[in-house]
Amino acid sequence: MVKETDSAILGLKGVGTKGSHTQLSPRHDTIVSGMTGRRKQENDVACCKHEFCKNNIPPKRTKSTVPGPIHFCIAAGELGILEELKPLLKSLVLHAKRTDIILHILTGNDSEREIRNILERIPDTPVKFMYDLVRLNRTYIISESLKNNIAISHHSGVWGMSKAYMHEIFKNVKKCIVLDVDTVFGTDPAFLWDEFSNLEDQQAISMRITNKSEKYTMINSGVMLQDFEKLRKIHFSKFYLSAAKMGQCSHSPDESGLRFKCSDQALTFGIYKNNNSHFFQTLQVCWNLEKCLGFGFYKFQRYVDSLGIFFGLVHLNCLRGENKALMMFLKDYQLGKLNEYLNYLISVPLENICSA
Repeated sequence: MVKETDSAILGLKGVGTKGSHTQLSPRHDTIVSGMTGRRKQENDVACCKHEFCKNNIPPKRTKSTVPGPIHFCIAAGELGILEELKPLLKSLVLHAKRTDIILHILTGNDSEREIRNILERIPDTPVKFMYDLVRLNRTYIISESLKNNIAISHHSGVWGMSKAYMHEIFKNVKKCIVLDVDTVFGTDPAFLWDEFSNLEDQQAISMRITNKSEKYTMINSGVMLQDFEKLRKIHFSKFYLSAAKMGQCSHSPDESGLRFKCSDQALTFGIYKNNNSHFFQTLQVCWNLEKCLGFGFYKFQRYVDSLGIFFGLVHLNCLRGENKALMMFLKDYQLGKLNEYLNYLISVPLENICSA
């Protein structure tokens, strides 16, 4: 049974009960749902029924000791990406065993209702799942980008760029794991949340950065740990999200010659390369295994095909379409147990994931 929870326990001021309306900023329109979740079961037994989950060993560096709920921030403003969101949610249901989950999801006018329907299908689990839906007017992101001389240029569009402004949109969240929808967990997300404890004083963002990061394609913003409090403290939006100040963000100026064509990833890379590397920590490759441009793919194979080698999260990027794209990935790359695992996530309905 789904029950409303008291938002006060989350420290989120201004979040009312289910169906209430809150204005986060005069610059964009939002509808914030009450935090909704499911109570823990009497017995604290893991909900995982798939053999892959039992065989995957935890990372050696982390202890999963960080208390409190895990916060995820996800941009899901378009209907076309919702089929990618489902495997992510299923993997969280399978693996979250220790700590409650709070999903902060940006929605558009078209996607808000469908996302709510999907979330209501999350089954009873050992931990509580709660969600915070914010319906964002896409003109807010466009306006903020134009202020920073950015002409959004990437297939992820406005919703991809929204990741650069999550710390401003979710003003009452202290820190958050910012995820692309096309990601899938292979272990308890508490281990990834623990990586926040490795951030040094000046570091506010942890993400995959290769040693050969000479262009924006050699970093990946699909999985980021962001300390929102630190970003707000240094006025990150005001002083760092400016393509003109960096000059390295973009491919080229747009037709006006005044703005730079840019994606959120290129923007982040520009900040990193413009003498701001002290803000960043390199996230272990096991937390963003992907196939895009071959980035990390050989390590991907090693992690997945070798028994006893940990992988935390797989990023199914550079794919298009819905489930067909996932099946294409499996056909092209037969990666042992991952093949079986992803087929499981695709085929089993969300509401049946624990009893499959």
